[in-house]
Amino acid sequence: MREFYQEVRSCRLCVCEWGAKDDPLVICLHGIRDQGAVWEPVAAPLAATGFRVVAPDLRGHGRSSYVQRGTLTDLVDLLADLDCLAAMLTQRPFVLVGHSLGSILAGMFAAVRADKLVHLILVEPVLPPLGQNDDALAHLTAQLDHLAAPAGHPAMPDVATAALLLRSYTPSLSEPLSLQLASRGTQLSEGGLRWRWDPLLRDLFYGVAFTGTREHYLSLLQRVTAPITLVAGASSRFQHGLKLHSVLPHARLLTLQGGHNVHLDAADALSRCIAEAAGAGAGDAVIARNA
Repeated sequence: MREFYQEVRSCRLCVCEWGAKDDPLVICLHGIRDQGAVWEPVAAPLAATGFRVVAPDLRGHGRSSYVQRGTLTDLVDLLADLDCLAAMLTQRPFVLVGHSLGSILAGMFAAVRADKLVHLILVEPVLPPLGQNDDALAHLTAQLDHLAAPAGHPAMPDVATAALLLRSYTPSLSEPLSLQLASRGTQLSEGGLRWRWDPLLRDLFYGVAFTGTREHYLSLLQRVTAPITLVAGASSRFQHGLKLHSVLPHARLLTLQGGHNVHLDAADALSRCIAEAAGAGAGDAVIARNA
């Protein structure tokens, strides 16, 4: 894995990269409070078979810069960052992969920039909140309370402790990768090590400002013209992949062993899925294998 920094819309993004720069491009988007390096188990096999994989730390995550302190991250800001970064990376169509929050971002991008995609892969997708008109006061109150909460992360004594915490969340995470992610995702501050990601991102639906509602998002996905693959974890607590398949009957649904972090639980199988989707080009290859 290599890393480089890219100035994008007054934000300094840290970008992880694997493979040769002239190889077909795959862009991978991580989930909330995560980082680009989490794609290592998927990206390394892809790079070995002739793909260039790029996985940015989204703004407010990993080693990328934060938004202004005390303000929410807007999903449109993340979308605009992706739009600029993709244009800097290539003028050719590419495969776009998004996990969890990254899947929402990837779906929005695919609706707006369909001509830029070979294939859209949504890994353990989540959905924005339902319409909030009936409970607007409660939603606004929750957002204000979230912004007023004390900022900051609890201190940890060392990288090994942070890595152990990561493995407690994702048992399939290997010790070497957990140490790599913990080292990259923490910084030394008063009292010990603290996570780098913006503390305002603790809650998915209040740490990121969504534009529109679930209904608006689904209407965007229904306009995506690129081939779509939905990847679900067999033991995931989420069932949003199945819900999406019901409104996107043309999409392919692939179920892999694992939970919400299926990109770690079944990295090899997901890597093969991405390679097949990239090779299919116009989407004429059938992904029929469940692992």
